[in-house]
Amino acid sequence: ALWPRLNRGRRVSREERAREVRASAEIMGAGASALPAPDQSVLEAQRVQLSEKAGVSNMSDNQREDFDRKLKELYDAHGGDSIFSETSERQQEILQNLERETEKLQLESSSDFRKRRLSYSVDLRERSQLEAHTAIRPRRPSLEFRSPPLSSSNGLIASRSNRRLKVKPADLAEGAEAGPATEPPFDEATLGTYSHHGIEPKYYGEGYSSKINQDRGCVVHPYMDSETQSLFCVFDGHGERGEDVSEFVLESIVQNLEADPDLLPNPEQALKKTFLSTDEGLAKSQIDSFFSGTTAVVVYRNSNDLYTANVGDSRAIIARRDPLSQKLTVHALSIDQNPDTPGERQRIESLGGFVSDPPGEGLSARVWLDKNMTRVGLAMARSIGDNAVKKVGVIAEPDVRKYVVTSADEFLIMATDGVWEFISSEEAISTVSTSLEATNSAKDACKLLIDLAIQYWKDNEGDYRDDITAIVMRLRPYD
Repeated sequence: ALWPRLNRGRRVSREERAREVRASAEIMGAGASALPAPDQSVLEAQRVQLSEKAGVSNMSDNQREDFDRKLKELYDAHGGDSIFSETSERQQEILQNLERETEKLQLESSSDFRKRRLSYSVDLRERSQLEAHTAIRPRRPSLEFRSPPLSSSNGLIASRSNRRLKVKPADLAEGAEAGPATEPPFDEATLGTYSHHGIEPKYYGEGYSSKINQDRGCVVHPYMDSETQSLFCVFDGHGERGEDVSEFVLESIVQNLEADPDLLPNPEQALKKTFLSTDEGLAKSQIDSFFSGTTAVVVYRNSNDLYTANVGDSRAIIARRDPLSQKLTVHALSIDQNPDTPGERQRIESLGGFVSDPPGEGLSARVWLDKNMTRVGLAMARSIGDNAVKKVGVIAEPDVRKYVVTSADEFLIMATDGVWEFISSEEAISTVSTSLEATNSAKDACKLLIDLAIQYWKDNEGDYRDDITAIVMRLRPYD
């Protein structure tokens, strides 16, 4: 390895770095060990300096290995160990060139997460080219729109429903736990909600910066003025105005669904109408949703009937206890709508879009506007917003499914893909169940799930992490 393999988060001295680098078998050319001791010392000092400037110690293992390979090629291209046959002035010039090119490599490495993890995989600044391709005129970004603030006293928002809890964390808070100061819809043993902002690498040097949290969510109970009705929602905004889109969609779905006269007689139809009208309302609003959108997974409960409407890759699942084996099993209330799913792919390609297969295990297929797959690259087949890819089949119509709660059902988990990126549904219910048995607190179980997701992001992506939001709700059938 070119650079020392350091434990994440551990600060090491310059001397420790030099000792670890010295122990590497092949570093920047096979002739390094044959250099005179003074030259080797200078060479090692240069490597340590480049390493610190690049922030290598904060990269994931995969990022670091790729960076090491590119940097070795770069060093060899500048003459490798033969730079010590140059004059001191020439050596200094080469080192300065290396520093500049190392910064470019580090910038490339730190932005590579866009291709792997972000909902949009291309630079959205190429707006004019994409607008011409899609013949859609985007609205100007609004300076007037602001996310409606939570009340400083109790965190509730007014509606026909009496108690409404909204998961809307502060943009840069270390961890924003949702919950009003007054009585919440359910007690902590029954309901847990938590949201955590993401992070991304700094463009130069070590460390990371906090991202604006584009996730939103809410729990409404009672809903429709009924103690046997509730609404649970999770939204994962993405793109330039993702936080504004997810906020708009939250408010619109909660209010419009409650006002829909078809909600009681025909919940499936009411949910579909509400999603589509919300998408239309967003397009007519002052929020620029050309390159911005949101997932939406919404669970409406009426007595023991659950109706789940979903667009995108946020997810809702139920943990069921098998009455014979007593083992927990997963029942999926929603299905991730990935672009390479057969039905989704057929619709997109029939409307002139292009779908690329996932580039690796655990990564996303993507929707493109061109056959060269350079324009947009959205990582989901359905969403609210994302007008740039509307004409190629990225739709806002939700998949709606019905489920009847029984005594075998223990709890509901709803979460954005910040949880599901590295945690399977099976691991999620196991984690939550273990916590519930130990603490009897849905709040603690929800936080533990978020903490586990955070650790997996750190292990796999180093200084990049998506926003993470989850709801854990214990279930029991109504009599």
